[in-house]
Amino acid sequence: MSKTPLHLVVRYSDRLSGNTKTIAEHLAVLNEYGMVWFGKMGSVVGRATRETLVRQSLAGIPSYLFLIQGLEEIHQCRIVDITLEQQNDQYVPSYYSEEMKRNMSVWIKLSIMCPVKPTVFRDFHTTSSKKTVVSTIKGSMASAFRISEGPAIIQW
Repeated sequence: MSKTPLHLVVRYSDRLSGNTKTIAEHLAVLNEYGMVWFGKMGSVVGRATRETLVRQSLAGIPSYLFLIQGLEEIHQCRIVDITLEQQNDQYVPSYYSEEMKRNMSVWIKLSIMCPVKPTVFRDFHTTSSKKTVVSTIKGSMASAFRISEGPAIIQW
């Protein structure tokens, strides 16, 4: 395991789910059951990343998913589990249709979800480019990326 914990940033859009209030729907399930699944479309989160996130969680090291819709809406979520297997239990918000569920590339089980400001990324960098998270969000169309704490390469 690396010296600093690994975390994920995933972009989401309310428009992709028919203008559903994505965060509100997930919070409703989380508040009722204490956990909620978030399904991610697109590229699969790699096996090594999934294993690291689960290993951290099992070791009591917080692993976070940052759900972002631009830089205007950011939610920090605690990762409990991550899997490629389609989920159909009570922890899946009802707006996920059967077709949507089949199109998810990865499912991330969350136990905490709270809004945060972009300053939360101040001490984080992407693990691939080592750039600041904010500059990566602004300059990349990637739907997801890994981040870690530590010095970033500042982009001027």
